[in-house]
Formats: sequence, C-alpha cells, structure tokens
Amino acid sequence: MSSLADILNTGRNALRVQQLAMQVVGQNTSNADTEGYTRRRLELCTAPPYDSLGRWDAGAGVDIQHLGRIRDQLIDEQYRRESSQLGYWSQRDDVLGRVEEIFSELGGSAISDQLQDFWAAWSELSNQPEGQAARLSLVETAQTLTTGVRRVYDELASRFGTVDKQMVDDVTEVNAITSHIAQLNVQIVRAETDGLEASDLRDARDSALDRLSQLINITTQENGDGAVNVYNGGQILVQVDRHTEISISAESHNGRVSSVFNYGSSGRKLTLEGGEIKALMDIRDQDIGRVMDDMDEFAVNLAHRVNDIHTQGYGLTNTNGIEFFAADVTGASSLRLSSLITDDPSRIATASAANAPGDNSIALQIAGIQNEKLMNNGRSTLDDYYRDIVLQVGSRKSYATGQLKVEQAAMNHLENRRQSVSGVSLDEEMTRLIQVQQAYDAAARIVNTVDEMMQTVLTLGAS
Repeated sequence: MSSLADILNTGRNALRVQQLAMQVVGQNTSNADTEGYTRRRLELCTAPPYDSLGRWDAGAGVDIQHLGRIRDQLIDEQYRRESSQLGYWSQRDDVLGRVEEIFSELGGSAISDQLQDFWAAWSELSNQPEGQAARLSLVETAQTLTTGVRRVYDELASRFGTVDKQMVDDVTEVNAITSHIAQLNVQIVRAETDGLEASDLRDARDSALDRLSQLINITTQENGDGAVNVYNGGQILVQVDRHTEISISAESHNGRVSSVFNYGSSGRKLTLEGGEIKALMDIRDQDIGRVMDDMDEFAVNLAHRVNDIHTQGYGLTNTNGIEFFAADVTGASSLRLSSLITDDPSRIATASAANAPGDNSIALQIAGIQNEKLMNNGRSTLDDYYRDIVLQVGSRKSYATGQLKVEQAAMNHLENRRQSVSGVSLDEEMTRLIQVQQAYDAAARIVNTVDEMMQTVLTLGAS
C-alpha cells in the first residue's frame, strides 16, 4: 500500500500542477485582447505509480503531459492564402480610389467639359472670324484644356512614382520580416531543445508570417525541430536560420523607369500571385501606366489633328503654316499652345485663303474634329476616347471594391474559425478557473489531512 509520505507527495504534486494551471488561466485571461496571442492549454495525465514492490498502489496522482498553444495549422494555411488575396484587393481598391479622384468630374474642372468648351470656342470663332474677342476666348479655353490635361498627367506620374516607392518600402519590409523569422527559428529550436516552453516566440513568428502573407504569397513548412521554412513559388525565402532577400532592379516600361523584384541575387523574377506588392505592380503597369499611355495618345492626336488643319489656313495676319498647338507635343505632359498663338491671337487661322477675313472654313473644319473618329482605329472620337479613359478607371475601381468585399467576407469567416480554435474565451477561462480552484482546494485538504495523520502516527510512536 501507499505510505503516508507517498500520499503527501501526491497532494503536493497536485498543488504544484494546479498552481501551473492557475498561471495558464491567468496568462490567457490577461491576454484576451492581445493581438496575435494564442491561448495556452495545460494537458494533464496520470502520473506513473510509485515503486510499490508488488503491493497494491492507488497511483501517484497527476502529472503534466503538455503545455502549449492551441493552433490549427490547416486554418493558418488557409488564412495566409486568403490574406494574400485580401492584401492584393485592399491595395488595389485604395490606390485606384486615389487615381479615380484625379479624374473627378465635379467642380467644373472635368477635362470632358473643357474639351466641349474647346470645340464650342472654335464654333463661336467661325461665327465671328474677324473678331478679336472670340480669338481671345479660344486661347483662354484652349489653355484651360491643356492645363487640365497636363495636371491629370502630372498627378498620374506622381501616383506612379509613389506606387514605385511604396513597392521599394514593401520589399524592405519583406526582407526585414524574413530575417526576423529566421532569428525566431533559432530561438524556438534552442528553447524547445532545452525543454523550455516557446509559445511567446511561436506567437511572434506567426504574427510575422501573417504580415508577410499580406505582402506576398507564401507557403510554409514546419520541421520536426520547430523551425519553419518559408517559400514563394517554390523559392526558399527562409530556411531555418537563413533567409534570402528580395532584390530590386530598374526596368524601362514605355519610356518610364520602374522597379522589378528578383529572388536574391540570382536574377530570377519573384513569383507574385497575390499580396500588396503584386497589387502595386499591377496598378503601376496595368492601370496607371496604361492610363498614362492613353492620355499621351489622346493629347498627341488632338494636337496633331488640329495642327494639320490649322497650318493650311490663314489668320488676320495673312500668314499660314502656323501651328495652333506647339510643334513638339509628344504626350500629355507637353501639350500646350504655340507661343506664336498666345503672343498674337490674330494668327489663329480661320480662312482657307489670304486676304479673306470673313472666311470661316478652317475654323469650321477644326470644330468638326469633334465628330471625327480618330481613335481606336477609327471607332472613337476624341471625346469618346477620353470618356472611355475615365470610365475604365471607374470600372476598375468598382471591380476592386467588389472583390475586396468578397475577400473581406472570406477573411472574416476564417478569422472567426481561427479565433474559435486559438482565441481566448473568457467564459471558458472562468469555468476553468473554478475547476482549478476546486482542485487546488481539494489537494490542499489532502495535504492537511495527511499531515494530521502523520502527526497522529508520530504521537502513537512517542507513547
């Protein structure tokens, strides 16, 4: 049979275990609102019996089987895949919203309205080909239009540069995170090899992996020693204590220099299927870059077509060959009036022959450009083409907003599933607290009772 000393040790061991259980409850409840915290669970088992040498033995009480985090690896993998998609659409929605603001049709500053005013000014000049007032009004209207086009283009170029810089910052963050994960791997392996509990270190590593998945698409694999390897498209970003940095190189894109991202120093392109960096690259190249190209084409076609007709006509100075827009217009950023026109509006051509101040044929031809299908291989007018630019920006923003809502709903679902497994439930912890308290009180009673029994034995021995 068990001796009183064995029973006393059983009670004392139970007190020790329940004290640890109380500490776990306290740790969970105090971190209930801590972001990235994973609830801990203390798993108990029956302690191995004392060596009773064949005698009957009730056992040695309770022992600790495992102390660690409650985590579902499958949910974590799903969460990080979805996080990459959410990061992608969240970034697209945000940046495209700012691009859409550039083309705001409010406040009377819309280029589409200014373009209508430009054609109307030529029509008005055709009604008064000999007057100076209509010429001055046309110059003012044309300058408003060219200023508006340059403003839109300059803001797009600024946004293009901002996106490029943000990508550089995000890559710097990726490299910092992968380095941090490698360091945490070392600390976790060392701690768990020494028999220590590394839940806090694992929480820090999971938070780093969550953030990394927002930036780029990743997959992970945990080794038997507790270290995690991180991959992007088959390329190793983190392998135990080593990490590979993403490098940045310059690449020319339609005359604009932008950044591309390579895997380490190998020159292999980074495989991007989701995440904020992928969104920024798509926005820069497929959205902002394409809109800038469209604005260039719009400006060049406007300037060249007007100049083609204008150089054939005569103004009040009886000279021809004068261009209305500057001859060196190569894109939206250089769209402006010829200095000869701004210096002397009398040079604006309205007649098809010299010494014919009442002739308005050239002015009518230029006003008629509004109805010419110059764009999209003869399918669109200049007005239609510009409206399509604005509509495409709005359509992309609308689609991004819709996709963002879908991804947010999916992410919320996964977050709820994750919290149901790893999150702290205060109700559950309070229930556990009562159980631990009762178990502790019971163990304390056993210790006190055995102590009294031992005092009785000692008293009997003394007598």
